[in-house]
Amino acid sequence: MSQAVSRFIDAVRWIAALIVALHHCNNVFVNQADIMKAEHDAPVYVWWFATSYTFAHGAVVVFFVLSGFLVGGAAVNRARAGKAYLRNYLIDRSARIYIVLVPALALSVFLDLVGQRVFAGLGVYEHPVYQAALKLEYIPATLVSLQAIWFPTFGTNAALWSLGMEFWYYVICGLAVAPLCAAYATSARWTAFAIAVVLFITLSLPGSYFMFGGAIWALGALTRIAPRPL
Repeated sequence: MSQAVSRFIDAVRWIAALIVALHHCNNVFVNQADIMKAEHDAPVYVWWFATSYTFAHGAVVVFFVLSGFLVGGAAVNRARAGKAYLRNYLIDRSARIYIVLVPALALSVFLDLVGQRVFAGLGVYEHPVYQAALKLEYIPATLVSLQAIWFPTFGTNAALWSLGMEFWYYVICGLAVAPLCAAYATSARWTAFAIAVVLFITLSLPGSYFMFGGAIWALGALTRIAPRPL
């Protein structure tokens, strides 16, 4: 990958991250509860438009495509190199996720515990959505990256949903490309591939974003290895 392409990808990721961050705090700086009912000044409507779900969802799609391009494409190339790769690949990818997930979850738990006391009686943590998300059994589910797939994400930090999906895309991709690696026995390669298929089907069963996200993630990986020009 050339330096120009790398810089372009970094810029796109930064812009996408900013769009998602703005969406997550869109109702913090400007109250939009009555945006469709009452008149507001022009800046309010500009903020409402700029931080809309449509742009944020598009930015998430960009993230998934770029993740597939960077991680999935690299996994294919590592498998094609003919050397055993799976152990180091899974360690690298797990570290990439959990170095973010564990501190973020710990901070979320702490802030939610404090928030329930500080904002008690204000209707924030009494909201049925947050009450349902504050079940302790969702903590281990989030730690094994099943949030937003088989279980809700613990607490109010709903933004953690994508980390669970990314983790399993990494795992499934690493296993799925094993047949391309001559360093493993034929039986081991196809066993890894079968496990990848079973994992993908199992994680897609709840009807979450997982299957759609996996499809666009895979498209990103394919663009990395497809013959040029596309």
